[in-house]
Amino acid sequence: LRMGVRPEKIIDWGYFVAPSSEKLNLGVGLGQREDNVLRLLWVGRELGWKRVEDVVRAVALANKHLLIVGREKRITLTIVGEGPELENLMKLAERVNSANPPALSIVTFLPSQPIEKIREIMREHDLYVLASNACEGWGAALNEALEEGMAAIGTYEAGSSATILSDEWLFHAGDWRRLSKLLARCVEMKAAGTLRGQGIGEWSAQKAAERLLELIG
Repeated sequence: LRMGVRPEKIIDWGYFVAPSSEKLNLGVGLGQREDNVLRLLWVGRELGWKRVEDVVRAVALANKHLLIVGREKRITLTIVGEGPELENLMKLAERVNSANPPALSIVTFLPSQPIEKIREIMREHDLYVLASNACEGWGAALNEALEEGMAAIGTYEAGSSATILSDEWLFHAGDWRRLSKLLARCVEMKAAGTLRGQGIGEWSAQKAAERLLELIG
């Protein structure tokens, strides 16, 4: 803190992303598919401190548990982006996929996409995960995912998730076993129809516009 600045006068800083064009055009909720598959998404540059390997490990463990208890539900993970950790992630994903039936790919990869396509991909998934440690400045993809109607899980250490999400949606960076338990809970929430609607709350573009108008009005 700077000398003489009162804590109550300091506010969190972050990005306000564009609202969902789908919601603006349709005025309705967004259309993730209703089935036994929880579709998980991660988007970004594959860097070590983003800890994408923890997401892969958590998905593998959660699916193993679902198989052991005889559930028909499963979790898939789509990783979008490129970066120095991509080759290692693909090797890890290959081991995960090989442990499942040949026709069933648990982890799939897509190259980097323009933002319009990313937002479209988000509307096809149920849950976004931000697994970064404290090197993450903010993590605007989480804002975008919430704007597109996805639920989200994040770490206590990353800027956007620690600020936007409540404790029940958070885990400590590196604790992929805790993440696995959160994923298992989300599987049940999707089955019960209670996963959607987590909302973006105070960090929505609409809320930012309203407050800006209040400030300059």
